[in-house]
Amino acid sequence: MSSLLKYRARERRGLAAGEWIAMVAVFIVGTGLGLWATGGLEMPQARAALIDLAQRSGVNVEPYIGQINNPVGAQLRQVVASTSDPQAEIDAEDAAAESQPPLDAAALRQLVADAGETAQQDAAPAPTKKKKAKQPRSAKANEGAATLQYWNQLNSIMTQEEGLRNTPGKVTAENANGFVNSLAAANTFAAQEIRGLSTKNVDPQVVALGGEIAAWYEAGAANNGEATYLLNEADADTRRGGRGKSYEKSEHEHRKQCEEINRKGDALRDKMSKKYGLDFPDLK
Repeated sequence: MSSLLKYRARERRGLAAGEWIAMVAVFIVGTGLGLWATGGLEMPQARAALIDLAQRSGVNVEPYIGQINNPVGAQLRQVVASTSDPQAEIDAEDAAAESQPPLDAAALRQLVADAGETAQQDAAPAPTKKKKAKQPRSAKANEGAATLQYWNQLNSIMTQEEGLRNTPGKVTAENANGFVNSLAAANTFAAQEIRGLSTKNVDPQVVALGGEIAAWYEAGAANNGEATYLLNEADADTRRGGRGKSYEKSEHEHRKQCEEINRKGDALRDKMSKKYGLDFPDLK
């Protein structure tokens, strides 16, 4: 029993794997002797319980099992009660445990099972933290290529739009209608073509700029339609009145929007070139 008490004291400090196995072996044999000595189990019952526990817990008790055949029941109680060795004294907790009724075989199994579960939990490795996955380089490369392609398509469309304008050297009453109609056709073409571009994998900031450019062309086409009305249908008073002034204001704001889009395009070109390591040309 003194060996068992020493192993129980060491268990509270944490055990290595070898110490755990030795402790369980001593625990099984010592408890079996205690049950037999105090009358809790008959010899055949104690031996059967120990063998069963050894098989369940995976502990080799062959070096110890022979002790059960040693007829020391009465002597064991007498030695524990009469010892004066300070090293063999038990603390208050163990003394209280000694006064409890003897354990039966089922309780003994449960104690060993609980102790084994605790040891497994202590030996389990600490969970590792998962690192946040970084964007693969291939994905960024694909995004850069798609963005540059979209950017170049914007330039291509604006170049085509410019070619559709029929700009005379000087606007006169005779050529004004033809000029305005060509502007309307060019603006409509550019807006529709930009709206139809694929934006898959394209940088969102470039897609937003493309949307602004398309909206600018649509506003231009609307202004062209108003100009056609003022040239062909409106009388002089209407052209000089509120409707004519509203048209002039819309044209002025449209030119300012063009300047703002150009500034955004220049800044975004530099930003995209640095972000993707690609050469983004100036917007037309």
